[in-house]
Amino acid sequence: MRSPSPHADAVVPPALVAPVATLAAVQQAPTPRSLLVVDDEATLRSALRRFFVRRGWRVSEAVDGEEARAMLLDGDVPGGGFDAVLSDLRMPRLSGSALHDIVMTIDPVIGARFVFSTGDSHDDEAAAFIARTDCAVIPKPFELANLLALVERAAVATPRTH
Repeated sequence: MRSPSPHADAVVPPALVAPVATLAAVQQAPTPRSLLVVDDEATLRSALRRFFVRRGWRVSEAVDGEEARAMLLDGDVPGGGFDAVLSDLRMPRLSGSALHDIVMTIDPVIGARFVFSTGDSHDDEAAAFIARTDCAVIPKPFELANLLALVERAAVATPRTH
């Protein structure tokens, strides 16, 4: 005959019992918001990535408007699955304003998720774009808290439905 386990009658305090996550709770967990940062300055992209990741965002990077265009429009998921896009205005190959114009002709919902940053708002092309866009534009250098508020507003204004 086996002797009973010395722990058979142990009582585990409720505080030590780990709760079991239900499938419903796991399915209802919020997914992190997703941001595409488009800027030709690698150090700025990296700093912005760290800033937003620390605040719970998933961040992808594009080195210019052409790479961002492909990420936003060429995949299976509309808008690349991004909740917001933070783009510099002046970049090689395809500027932020040209990127936005292309996106707006294909999917205005994605286009409404843009926030632009620029260090050259007095340039004629940039000034003309700023005057005609409904998207937020923040001048460089910017306060990160202000940038965060603009990006969050863009993400909430046009939530992802796909």
